[in-house]
Amino acid sequence: MIGYFIGNEPHWQNRGLVDRILNDPEPSATQSSVKAQIAKGVSRDALLETLAREYFSREVAAIKKADPNHLVLGIRWAGTAPDPVMRANDAFDVFSINIYKFAPPADQIRKIYELCHRPIMIGEFHFGAVGRGMAPSLVMVRDQHERGVAYRYYVEQAAALAPIVGVHYFQFIDQPVTGRFDGENYNLGFVNVQDIPYDEMVSAAREAHNRVYRIHSGELAPTSEQAKVR
Repeated sequence: MIGYFIGNEPHWQNRGLVDRILNDPEPSATQSSVKAQIAKGVSRDALLETLAREYFSREVAAIKKADPNHLVLGIRWAGTAPDPVMRANDAFDVFSINIYKFAPPADQIRKIYELCHRPIMIGEFHFGAVGRGMAPSLVMVRDQHERGVAYRYYVEQAAALAPIVGVHYFQFIDQPVTGRFDGENYNLGFVNVQDIPYDEMVSAAREAHNRVYRIHSGELAPTSEQAKVR
């Protein structure tokens, strides 16, 4: 274990959060503080950053008190929050985000780093193919071979982006053909439900993993081969 996530894919209020606090019929210390700051001319964006940083910092302090020897890995955002909230992510040791695309967008990664100046970890990505009675997953490719191609492309493209320090694949095993708790039944694993590996994924992963440190250091260029969808 390297650390703790404190949440998964939250839906953060935009500037409306400040208005919700102000309009809350139940008085609170937070409401009094926000009113006082607005009376001093503090902008809503500045207040939003202050509120987010206070919230994140208190969580980090509680975790570090219980376990000072591991990292706090952030929230695992899905998409991104408003810029003031993103800046407040500097309370964490690592910024985490789930990106279900064929590769992490370089401009998005660059902006995140410019806002919070923290190493970035991809919390989730995957590739699936239709078949075996299962759905193809959130990012679909043509077949099992192309899943391997897609995996290698994503990992190596991520390794070429200096702020990224790691990527997590979701998930190791296929989902049940009859569906998990919410009905998802994706063909997305490195192994099927009988623990039999998909050789195409294993081979692609082995090749990519042997190259990632040299790619990250700039010694090698990432693969340019992209997966076929149809």
